Amino acid sequence: MKKLAITLLLVNLAVLAASLPWLPEPVAVHFDGQGRPNGWMSQTVHALFMGLFILLMTGLFLALPALTGSRMDRWLNIPQRDRWLSPSHRPRLEALLAGFGHRCAVLMGLFLLGIQGLLVLANQTSPARLNNTLTIILMVAFVVLILAASLQLTWQLRHPDRH
Repeated sequence: MKKLAITLLLVNLAVLAASLPWLPEPVAVHFDGQGRPNGWMSQTVHALFMGLFILLMTGLFLALPALTGSRMDRWLNIPQRDRWLSPSHRPRLEALLAGFGHRCAVLMGLFLLGIQGLLVLANQTSPARLNNTLTIILMVAFVVLILAASLQLTWQLRHPDRH
């Protein structure tokens, strides 16, 4: 899953670079509730902003396992905390959190690919117009899948002997 997340991060950056010739100058990057643009960026600023956003958002989830070191224990709020932080269960906790982070990084990568696609499509029309139906479908799918991953992790932490 980690390799897939890293691959999606690289694909996102490649798609960003490849999409620039398809975008007008300036690029419509923000839209109102009816899909009409109300915010623009130059191609260069858009590429820098989106590239940094892709790296930060995907990187945050990929770095999640590193954030669970013993110095961070006081900030960890999980079911059966004392059990999971014991030396005998800590490796399993770190594996669960790593898996969760990697799943979320994959979902973020897919979501950002969708956002980039919608942005390119919106800027292909004149005047620019975002497809609100596809945007809502993408956002709802992302939220539902992140929620499902969170519920799965919570269940695994609450029932450590059932998997």
